[in-house]
Amino acid sequence: MTEAKSSIDLTDTVWEEADEDTQARVRALCIEIDADPDDLSEGYNETTFELSRRKAKHGTSPKKAREMVALLHEALKLAGVAPFRREDMHRDTDKAEELRQLDACIVHATGERCRELCNEREAVQAWPTYHTIEAQLRANPESTELLNAGIHTVLNTLYFVSPDTDSDTNAADHRDTIREAFDGVEIQDRRTEYDTNSGEYQVLTDDEADTVWEEELQNYLDECVLPELPEQARMYFDEERWKRDAKMDGRGHSLNRYDGSELYQDDPETGETYYIYRQN
Repeated sequence: MTEAKSSIDLTDTVWEEADEDTQARVRALCIEIDADPDDLSEGYNETTFELSRRKAKHGTSPKKAREMVALLHEALKLAGVAPFRREDMHRDTDKAEELRQLDACIVHATGERCRELCNEREAVQAWPTYHTIEAQLRANPESTELLNAGIHTVLNTLYFVSPDTDSDTNAADHRDTIREAFDGVEIQDRRTEYDTNSGEYQVLTDDEADTVWEEELQNYLDECVLPELPEQARMYFDEERWKRDAKMDGRGHSLNRYDGSELYQDDPETGETYYIYRQN
């Protein structure tokens, strides 16, 4: 099993003479995308870097799976969802059928047997399913807003943990990797190697990402939303509420122009956490 680099030495690379801030961003980016420093060149500003054609791995790495599961656990905790094991989860259809059968039995039961069936029904009603947990997460938006992550990022992990994806053949490797991380067992690296075209990455601190996010949302409002509104309606449009709703999708939705994701990585030398957004 191959893990990504845990440290990067910039000695004898094109970044050896770069300032400390740039070197920290380069180290974090190289660790996160498993790239060689000499494969990177300067982008259109001091926070962006161009990657040359190289070998890359497709799929979900063990490291990424652990991060996704940790984020899910934190979101569940903030939303007040009771801890559960993966084997405790059921499909919504199975839960509905079990309740239907119990209801049919309760109608004809009396005395102690009726009480037993009612207790059993209460236990079945508490079975966790994807949609019941999803509802709790959506009812508590702070569970993902506090993590600077979109609700869809958390729900993606939850979906592949749930039995609803047991027969999913299109994303079986991703599902199995996520489930191993959730179960706390050894995680198999199922990624495949391929040649990738160059890509540009923006590498930002947390504060920088928030600032750029706000700017991107305001630019979208000014250029795409407000011009389409009738002049007499603009004074009634709540820009802050629109931004608040837009932020439910997370920063990656606005800042990553490639696939909408947000990656993050600590620089091992400074400890600074950088957030990484692919641009093309």
